[in-house]
Amino acid sequence: MHQLLPDRIPLYTLEEGDGIKEIGTQPWGINWIDKSTDNEETRPINLFPFYNAYVIYNFEYEVSEPLQNWFPQEESNHVQIPKDIVNGKIIFEEEKRPFTYRGLYYNELREVSFQKDMVNQKKNSYRADIYYKRLSAHYTLTLTRPGSNTKKVIQGKLLKDYPYDCSPIRHEVSDLTGDE
Repeated sequence: MHQLLPDRIPLYTLEEGDGIKEIGTQPWGINWIDKSTDNEETRPINLFPFYNAYVIYNFEYEVSEPLQNWFPQEESNHVQIPKDIVNGKIIFEEEKRPFTYRGLYYNELREVSFQKDMVNQKKNSYRADIYYKRLSAHYTLTLTRPGSNTKKVIQGKLLKDYPYDCSPIRHEVSDLTGDE
């Protein structure tokens, strides 16, 4: 059976083109229809624009046999991945992630909220742009078979896209229609 060497992490290197760069934006929005009969004209509402803004990553690699042959079901395929690159130094995430061609997980910004006003008896539309960055780094991962010298070396590139900020939330108010 194959497994990661104990306490072994992929060896990450920064090669030409690696690092962190801006990659664009994704739209975020929510419509909130308020039919309450409160005496107040407006009331505060907390909005969570990062709630479904996932971190998406993939380990690019070429392997001559299926990856599951090297990570059997009963063994952990979790490895450390970079969180940030500061002055050419790779900073690792605390939690290990699955070594996979395409993975995703919640961003630490998920619970960040912004308070806005909501107008009663109106349709309230909230919009923002979520800003994303891409971290890229090359890696070498060595797998070994316990009790033997058989090794498998996997080399490739890690790409990780993640949200890091958003534009100010825009608020538009419109009258309710008969359909709402």
